[in-house]
Amino acid sequence: MFELSLKQLLHSITAMMLYDTDSTLLVQGACLKYFPYAIPDVLSVFDGKELSNILVELISNVPKDRLTKQKMMCVNDLVHSALFKIPECRHILLPMICAQVRPLLEKKDEMELCIKIISDIMVTLYNRGIGATHNDISELMLSILRTIIQCVVHLERCNPLVGNVVAMMISVLRQMTPYHYNQYISNFVTKTDLLDFIMEILLVFRDLVSKAVYPTDWNEMIMLQNSIILKALRHFSVTIRDRFTNPFEYQVWNNFFHCAIAFLTQDALQLENFSQNKRNKIILRYKDMRRETGFEIRAMWFNLG
Repeated sequence: MFELSLKQLLHSITAMMLYDTDSTLLVQGACLKYFPYAIPDVLSVFDGKELSNILVELISNVPKDRLTKQKMMCVNDLVHSALFKIPECRHILLPMICAQVRPLLEKKDEMELCIKIISDIMVTLYNRGIGATHNDISELMLSILRTIIQCVVHLERCNPLVGNVVAMMISVLRQMTPYHYNQYISNFVTKTDLLDFIMEILLVFRDLVSKAVYPTDWNEMIMLQNSIILKALRHFSVTIRDRFTNPFEYQVWNNFFHCAIAFLTQDALQLENFSQNKRNKIILRYKDMRRETGFEIRAMWFNLG
């Protein structure tokens, strides 16, 4: 009886979020602010998956362009809730979160909050002890990776958020496995769409290594970024060889070589400019990425016949 009454109460709250009158604005804002704090108590007497579905309805019912900041703060609280650590609940919540974040990133609205939400999700998924994350990475990748990449493209370098946006993109790429790369490539409907993406990402990578986003003394961040870019270049080189050799797409091959050469010659990888101790640490952790890139360039060159 108690569970039924609680369920009716929760559904009444979600239905109330549909209203777009001034008289309900404060109450709706209060619901978005305080509901996440009730999750631990509700979870002790209520099914987690059902509660997740109710929360999806609660957020989705808020009319467009109404209480946007409060809604996204609520989403951020959900990411840090006990529910998000349960794989079955995360599977329900994550599509809604991506659906809320993507249009805001596209409009550059509430950028700081959206970046925080995605970045915090990636940190959570990187940590152990939260169950399988394979499908979560797929959801994020297919839903918002392209939007994030386009934010990197269009954001001015003087924008204080540019470093955070790049870190967000790198964080998604970091957790993508070979399966995810293949899944992402296979998801493009036409060859032209795929070509546009490959051209875009190669230009982004080339720009990042040619004009550093991070200060030169942020060595660890720059090396991590480079290792992830190199991993991505390896995957995309296979795509270029498999999809754009016959018929031959000159521009994408040209862009690949220019990107790889810019990567190889960037200041951050010229290890002879570092102290012996620093050089040894870099090689121990990342190897000499110039050598690895050189192998990739050579393999691609030989594929030209």
